[in-house]
Amino acid sequence: MIASIVKNLKRVMAAEYSRELSVKVHAGACRVASLGFKQGGAISYGLKRELVDENRCSRGIILGSGQRKHLQTDRVLVQPGPQHEQQIVAQIFREYVVRRRSQASIVRLLNKEQVSNHRGTPWSEGMIRILSNEAYIGNSVYNRKSFRLKQVMKKNPPELWVRATGLYEPIVDRSVFFKAQELLKEQYVRLSDEHLLKKLRDALAANGKLSVSIMAATEGMPSPPLYAYRFGSLREAFRRVG
Repeated sequence: MIASIVKNLKRVMAAEYSRELSVKVHAGACRVASLGFKQGGAISYGLKRELVDENRCSRGIILGSGQRKHLQTDRVLVQPGPQHEQQIVAQIFREYVVRRRSQASIVRLLNKEQVSNHRGTPWSEGMIRILSNEAYIGNSVYNRKSFRLKQVMKKNPPELWVRATGLYEPIVDRSVFFKAQELLKEQYVRLSDEHLLKKLRDALAANGKLSVSIMAATEGMPSPPLYAYRFGSLREAFRRVG
């Protein structure tokens, strides 16, 4: 009986210690991020990770994919990457903001021109999400999401984000970047089910049939995963438009 009580008491103490330690670690990570240092995770296309000491002096080492710092006192700074990658990033923003191309259209353009990326794979719409990355105007944003003590990952409100600004010269003009944010907000307005089905009917009328490849090639067409999510499956969405 006593051993059982002591065991449960130790478990409660261990859980409380873990919670307190999690709060301290998170506070420390936020403080380091507020100073402009990279807090783990991969970097986007057109950027690089530079190793610096505690005085922000470069050690002359650019960290590759999967590489980490060896000393606890060292820090990692995000810097603009190779010049040709910066030019591709600027081109992506121009295509989206100036020429008003869709993200899918930009993906097709990059793959058609056989533009290589940091992953060594064909471009995808997921990679074009760099349009919302403030790193391209010299900012660092941390704590967008939380995943503490193996709980469910949650998105944090903007007031909890930790932002460091003006870390380096912007890769993309600020006016172009903020215009892209306005277009992204307009793009992600929730579409009604009937509006989604109307786009499918128009594509069916124009092509005589429907498929994932036809949807990807149709300008302004929402992604197939959205239809699968909204109607239960892509087959069900196709059935509703005959």
